[in-house]
Amino acid sequence: MVDPQETVRRWGSSIIPNHLELSISDLSNNKLMKVPYDAFTNFVGQLLITDGGDYGGAHRPARFFVARWDAATTNFVTTKLLSYSGDVEHVTFPPISLPVLPP
Repeated sequence: MVDPQETVRRWGSSIIPNHLELSISDLSNNKLMKVPYDAFTNFVGQLLITDGGDYGGAHRPARFFVARWDAATTNFVTTKLLSYSGDVEHVTFPPISLPVLPP
């Protein structure tokens, strides 16, 4: 489970594929960002959970977690990957490499 202090309010999820970069839409800064696929090498097939950050006017950083099923304990095990100060609107693993837009 995600720690009670790490409550996720506005979220999305994706299965992490092999050899695809993650594209992130940052609404507050009008940016499209990419995370290289090798950042997810150890997590292929697991669940990426994205907490978008801002919710109800309260600014919080966006956070990214990975969850995997542990059959021995019959629980999900979560790992926090990173935090980001922008307002993440959407993330996806597109099957093509999207260009990053200039500022």
